[in-house]
Amino acid sequence: MSEYADRAMATGAFNDPRVIYDLTPEEIGATVDAYAKRYRETNIRTGMICASVFNSRRSKSTQKRWTWKDFFPEPVTRQSVDEMTRTAVRIKRIFNQGRNNGG
Repeated sequence: MSEYADRAMATGAFNDPRVIYDLTPEEIGATVDAYAKRYRETNIRTGMICASVFNSRRSKSTQKRWTWKDFFPEPVTRQSVDEMTRTAVRIKRIFNQGRNNGG
């Protein structure tokens, strides 16, 4: 569980690590998703302001029109088949441990 708590803390959505242990996995996931959505919306707004300023200062010879993605590019992360398999095996182990412990 500590590995998942560390990952949840790394998102920046939680100020206190003790809070994570009081939440269910669904609550942690919802909190992290909401934090990521708010972070993305903030980046879009800030990027649009920056793009507006840059576009207003363009000369006639400049062909490039700036967008918010030029300032805050969206990360492209793809999982390999090995990563997906390892994650699935870990999840299966977690559920099997709960079953063996009477949970």
